[in-house]
Amino acid sequence: MRPIKSPFSKLYASAVIATLFAMNLASCATVPKGVIVDITVSPENILPEEVGAVSVRDIDGDGYCAAPLKNMLESLINKAAVYELDISGLEDPETTVIIEGKIEECNIKPGYGNVSATFVMFHDNRRIHIETDSENSNRPGASKSEVRDVLLKRLAKKYASRFLPVTRKELRIFKKGESHTAAISSAENRNWDMAIRLWTELIIKNRKNHQAFYNRGIAYEAGGGVKNLERAIRDYKTAIAIKKDSLYIKALSRAENALLSLKKAIELKEKIGDG
Repeated sequence: MRPIKSPFSKLYASAVIATLFAMNLASCATVPKGVIVDITVSPENILPEEVGAVSVRDIDGDGYCAAPLKNMLESLINKAAVYELDISGLEDPETTVIIEGKIEECNIKPGYGNVSATFVMFHDNRRIHIETDSENSNRPGASKSEVRDVLLKRLAKKYASRFLPVTRKELRIFKKGESHTAAISSAENRNWDMAIRLWTELIIKNRKNHQAFYNRGIAYEAGGGVKNLERAIRDYKTAIAIKKDSLYIKALSRAENALLSLKKAIELKEKIGDG
């Protein structure tokens, strides 16, 4: 027996489609606005105090991964500007740490791959640290070289974080409030000065505007540096004093940790420079 076609079934289907479409629009409209900021992470400080230079020896194993990995490590050492990058074979054993490495796995294919490497650190002719790190990735559509570069960059950064200050990217979510659109738009375009000015204007109009204090704190935090982090902490504390929001409390804890980490990284750089 064939089902009876009813105009009501078509109306019902249309209503369902319209409802789903409206729900989709609503969900898009409520997606929180945010920005990605760079955060400095202090190293684990596994190097002796007298060390002022680092030398990276040629890495053993599959050359497709070994040579680029060495170059990436050396680039991170240069960029951090904490230790001098010493010339392999001409190191002073008392003030230089020597890094040797071996590629354990270099399984790279278009779209995915796995890499692992063992790193050994020597100082004054003694082994002081050894570890094996690995990374894997699934990147459909990526070329073989793209997959390799992504994995090796992760591997190099992971190992470098043991003795160098490194940066990581984190998401910051803005709090919506009345008249915040222009400031949020400026922040999304990374025009921090304009965003700070606009949120400051809102604060002057209403000293109880906790959203403005919190959002301005994000803008200060994104600006980087000790002074800006201190300003961000003050704004987060003020926002919490007005309203105890879990988002504000998390932001304060995060900024305080970031400031402590940044100060440690600066102290390490100054100590090495003075030495």
